Amino acid sequence: MTAAVEVRGAEKSFGATRVLRGVSLAVDPGSVLAVLGPSGCGKTTLLRVVGGFEKPDGGSVHVDGRDVTRVPAHERRIAMVPQEGALFPHLTVAANVAFGLPRRERRGPRVAELLALAGLDGLADRMPYELSGGQQQRVAVARALAPEPSVVLLDEPFSALDAALRAAIRDDVLGLLRAHDTTAILVTHDQDEALSVADVVAVMRDGVIAQAGAPAEVYAAPVDLDVARFLGEANVVAEDGADVLVRPEHLTIGPDGRPGVVTAKRYFGHDAMVTVRLDDGTVLNVRTPLATAHAPGERVRVAVTGPVVRYSR
Repeated sequence: MTAAVEVRGAEKSFGATRVLRGVSLAVDPGSVLAVLGPSGCGKTTLLRVVGGFEKPDGGSVHVDGRDVTRVPAHERRIAMVPQEGALFPHLTVAANVAFGLPRRERRGPRVAELLALAGLDGLADRMPYELSGGQQQRVAVARALAPEPSVVLLDEPFSALDAALRAAIRDDVLGLLRAHDTTAILVTHDQDEALSVADVVAVMRDGVIAQAGAPAEVYAAPVDLDVARFLGEANVVAEDGADVLVRPEHLTIGPDGRPGVVTAKRYFGHDAMVTVRLDDGTVLNVRTPLATAHAPGERVRVAVTGPVVRYSR
């Protein structure tokens, strides 16, 4: 199967600063790839290289098997959804969605169909300032999908939304992309977002892809401790000649295990994170149901109940 998007050894520098250092990745048709990484790692530059908004200094970009490295952005059949949606403030919702269509199609059924799929029925004549942030993001995605692109690029599209709306709008937007069987590349610094919505997660670090794979695979078997620590809570325990990764959910507090004392408890609503200092000085975070969450100062025992990963030094 030909990849919908394939990047081969992409290089990009701005002055003396090397931002992309030979990035390679492939995205299967109809799948969602999340590029995850901290600020400044090169993920937005990578997205702009794929979209044709930046020219790589080396390497190539292929879309549906075609080398588009030197093809202008408007000829790539790639749509971009920026961070804030960037709707045209002087155009109605319907006119925003229709903007990328050929003039003869702007009054056809496509706009109404997309508005319905995006949950925007009845809002066609509204102006952007009359919409909530979540509605504006839905309009931006509907506009991106209107010309039926091969690929949609999303640059941290949910970061400006408050926490209460973020998950719901994210699910709606990704549902819309999947309903159209659209290949998407999502750039994010939110680990939970990447792991929960993507088919493949690519962890980016210092201008290279440190690891790429299915979310469960990358989370369960990080290639190194830096990736492990970036992808959620990680306990790292030193052993002779090795560092051992143990996730908090793979530890339990109970009658067996190594003794220690609870030093802190963080409440998350659905569960709690309990910090335990073992008698040998090792500090562990344990994810635990609220009913069994222990208070600071209590003596407890901690046992390993799930897989661990060892890294040689």
